Amino acid sequence: MTNMKHSRRNYSRVLLLASALVVGFVAPAMAYDPPRPSNADLVSMLNAQLAPSTRPAYYRDSSSGRRFLFDRTGPHALLKYEDEDEVFALRASNGPRGDQFYRTDTGRVFLRVTELGNVIVFPFGDRHGAPTTLDATSNAIIPPPHPTDFKEALRQVSSNLAETLGEAPRISVDKALSDYADWTMEAVQTASIGVELAKKYANVDLRSISLKQGDAARLSIQGTSLSIVIAPADGFAGRPSSEAIAKAYVSLQ
Repeated sequence: MTNMKHSRRNYSRVLLLASALVVGFVAPAMAYDPPRPSNADLVSMLNAQLAPSTRPAYYRDSSSGRRFLFDRTGPHALLKYEDEDEVFALRASNGPRGDQFYRTDTGRVFLRVTELGNVIVFPFGDRHGAPTTLDATSNAIIPPPHPTDFKEALRQVSSNLAETLGEAPRISVDKALSDYADWTMEAVQTASIGVELAKKYANVDLRSISLKQGDAARLSIQGTSLSIVIAPADGFAGRPSSEAIAKAYVSLQ
């Protein structure tokens, strides 16, 4: 009987610790790579037991309160913030203690999923990381829709970039992409987000954007021209992310 009482008290302490971490935990700062093992691994123990292993789900960043959809049903894990348009294609790698790290195409860690199933998010510019809570299950992230008027959609993106750059860049699309208007437009819109992000950290002199089809996502900057290669068959992973485009411009400074 005494052992049972001790066991119950220990279990209660674990639950209290998990609750306290959900309310007020702040992960320690880290230099470059994912944070070292910390108490963040204990965030929401009970919630982690209920979390789906592969079913898409919304998670809430306990630091900012923002929600994002995390979808692991396809060949690449996908992440989309509820208040943003971009879908990030993440590549998984195994870490110590059974953890999994999900990185953008720049190599930056965006998510860490612990062996317990807890999800720790690292938004752009945040190396501290924040624990998350499972908010709701969801459907998988779907491919982008076909634009009703492709040329008009391109003009709209160019016009929006003019507000950022001071002038509208010319956008050209290779004929080989004519059957992939959906993924081409998604790549153009993502490039626009990347240019706007780059503008916050670097001087961006952009006069033209060209898109071609290839076997893998690539980008290059030559003078005032941004060239993007997209691989429609790879879906969201078949074009450079906004972070990759911004990083390319920053590296030129």
